[in-house]
Amino acid sequence: MNSEDLKNVLLASDDKFSLLSNHQTLSEYNMTVGEFGKLINEFLTDSEKARLYQIEYFKNANPYTKRCIMDNISDSNILLGVLEEPGLLDNIETSYIKDAIIRLSDEDKLQILHNKEFFEKKEFFNFEIIKIIDSLGEKNKVAFLSDSKFVSDTFGLNEHDLKDLIGKLQKDEDKMSLMEKYPFSGYSSFKIIQTMQDSNKEKMLLKHNELNFNDIKQILITFDVNNLMAFFERNGEFCKNKDVEPYAVIADMSADKQLQIALSLTTRDFSVDTKRKIFATLSNEVKEKLNREDYPQEFQGALNVKSKSKYVLVELGRNPQDYAGLDELMSINPEKFSKEQKEQLKQICLVCPDMCIDNTHNNGVVFSSTGKEFIEGENWIESVLSTIKPGFSKAQKIAVIDNAIGKRVSYSPNFDTEVFEKWDNRALWRIISRGYGVCNGIARLEQYMLEQVGIPSKMISGKNHAFLKFENMEFELANGEKATGTTIVDPTWNLALQRYGCKPNHLFLSYEDIRKRDIAPDGKDTEAHKNDEELKDATFTLDEQRLRELCASVGLARQDGQFPVLNFIEKSKKIDEVCANEPERNIDGQLKLIQKVCPEFAQC
Repeated sequence: MNSEDLKNVLLASDDKFSLLSNHQTLSEYNMTVGEFGKLINEFLTDSEKARLYQIEYFKNANPYTKRCIMDNISDSNILLGVLEEPGLLDNIETSYIKDAIIRLSDEDKLQILHNKEFFEKKEFFNFEIIKIIDSLGEKNKVAFLSDSKFVSDTFGLNEHDLKDLIGKLQKDEDKMSLMEKYPFSGYSSFKIIQTMQDSNKEKMLLKHNELNFNDIKQILITFDVNNLMAFFERNGEFCKNKDVEPYAVIADMSADKQLQIALSLTTRDFSVDTKRKIFATLSNEVKEKLNREDYPQEFQGALNVKSKSKYVLVELGRNPQDYAGLDELMSINPEKFSKEQKEQLKQICLVCPDMCIDNTHNNGVVFSSTGKEFIEGENWIESVLSTIKPGFSKAQKIAVIDNAIGKRVSYSPNFDTEVFEKWDNRALWRIISRGYGVCNGIARLEQYMLEQVGIPSKMISGKNHAFLKFENMEFELANGEKATGTTIVDPTWNLALQRYGCKPNHLFLSYEDIRKRDIAPDGKDTEAHKNDEELKDATFTLDEQRLRELCASVGLARQDGQFPVLNFIEKSKKIDEVCANEPERNIDGQLKLIQKVCPEFAQC
């Protein structure tokens, strides 16, 4: 027998509940749970369906049968009673219970939502609770969410869950009221504010200090074009304090909105500089649609340049005047440029002295100098390289460049202090301009200069220190033979020695020899150069005699191999002898002597 047979029996029976609640009777018919559900829906009232749960068989029934009964109860109050019956639905997944709750009336939903014990026992997922709350009517939803303490304590909803709920409300006033009741971060705040009308977005922007530039930008790009421009005109002080530049916002807007802005921009109450930046960072697609003849000459250059997002692309062949005033929008990395390309870039830097000139380190981190610093740095580099004669060996070129850096650059005097500028001390051309840097910045400077004369090197890191390794270097020995090997140069540890005309003690050393210099006077190993893996092949040390001869061959030492510091020492001794009985005159003479060697020392 099947469900149709049972249906015929039910039609003829006066006690339909007894038949549908009798397990033995039901077992005589071959039918699915779904077919059973159709029968109870046709022949039982909602109250009778709920009574089935009181019968032992249905109390212990499988989840499918229990869900079938629950799904066929349409009366909200009766269904609420089933849901809140302790232990009745323990074996039913929360996703199905959630669906049943959503079918309740708002009044019954609110009753069960306030049943803290019910939700603690069922362990609903956050997204299920959100769907239940979201199914409330607008007024009841706002009222329920307004009790922020209860909502937080009972459901433990995070701000991501709440922002989605609040953001979907119809009235901005309700959204703003609820935002006051929950501790939203900037991200969640801006996601809610984005859903409001422009006038209310503006109110909230000015009110919420936790919003950063990116949050503010994401809100502003949703404005109507006219409202956005009016916002900028009304709120100049706010934008200044938050570093919100109109061009940076407009550059991220759609092409249609950008075009609307471009067509009316000249009439807006912005400075010429602000307008130029906006024109310069419009998408290239939008610029092509504009009739250039409609715009004053002062904007022609900005309309000519190419852009990418909120940045201006630097094209070396373009008229440098096109870039005038656009410094903060421009950056370029010229490390691999030819001499001709660098000269072209210098011309742009003359017009844009504050543009960013980037260089990268081994780890890919970018450091920036200014256009002015690039010009100064490149001119100094060129002056150094001009002293290198065509016949110089690689070793001679390294000696000249290492010495020149030592004369120009000092180790940052502000290291590990509150005024230490981490990035500035690694920016290649800024190091030259300011005259100080830290080890990996100084090593990169020497590496860059050597690249200009065709000498490759590898930057190596020890413990908190960086220096250079040279592979397959060729040296001429005292007996006239040639020796080839891999060796190490530490530009930073040579700085002071080069500055005062001493013998550079960290030039062309083997790994073994440079590690000896890591041992402090108290015997502690600083491990500054420790890197067994990278330096195991660095086995060549240039002996002292050959080092003196090498330096003498390029004018860094006397022909007898003595370094300039010897002259300083001899003159100092002479002053000491002459002024033996006049200490003040002695000190004055010594300081004046030092001033000739290191002018900045005697001025500090």
